[in-house]
Amino acid sequence: MTDGTTQQGPLKLSELRRMQKANQIPADTKVCLVGGKIWRPIAEEARQQTIAQVSLYVIILILWIGATIWYNSSIKEQREDKLQKMAQNALASGVLTDYQANDDYQSGIKLLDAGDYQGALMNLDAAISVKSTDPKFFDARAKAKENLGDHAGAAADTDRANQLRSQAAPAK
Repeated sequence: MTDGTTQQGPLKLSELRRMQKANQIPADTKVCLVGGKIWRPIAEEARQQTIAQVSLYVIILILWIGATIWYNSSIKEQREDKLQKMAQNALASGVLTDYQANDDYQSGIKLLDAGDYQGALMNLDAAISVKSTDPKFFDARAKAKENLGDHAGAAADTDRANQLRSQAAPAK
C-alpha cells in the first residue's frame, strides 16, 4: 500500500479498482486473479479486465442487433404473408378485377399514344379479358387494331363498344 501497509488474501476486483483509483495501491503492485497463475502489475490487469468487459459488451451488442434484425425480418415476413393472403382473397372475390382492368387499360393507352400498337393491343386484350363490359376498352383496342392494319377487327371492336353503350343507355 502507499501508506506502507500490506494487504493479503483474496480481494474483489471492484475493491482493487477502488483502491487503485484512490491511489492507495502503487502502480507496480502485482496481482493474480483467483484461479490465475500469472502475476501482473495491477495497471495491466485492470487494462486487461477493461478490454474483456468492452469485448463482452460488444458481443452482447452484436447479439442484440442480430436478434433485432431477425425479429424485424420475422415480423416483416408475417406481414407479407398476411398481405399476400388478403390480396388472394380480394382476387378471389373479384374486388381487384376492376383495378387490374383499369391498370391494363391505362398502360394500353400510354402505349397507344407512344405508337407501340402491338404492346397496346396486348394490354387492352388483358383489360378486356378481366372486364369485358367497358366500351372504352373496346374503343381503344379498335384504335390499336386499326393502326396495325386489322380493319375488320377494329370494326368489330367499334360495334361491340356501341352495343355496350346502347345497353347501358337509360330507356326513354
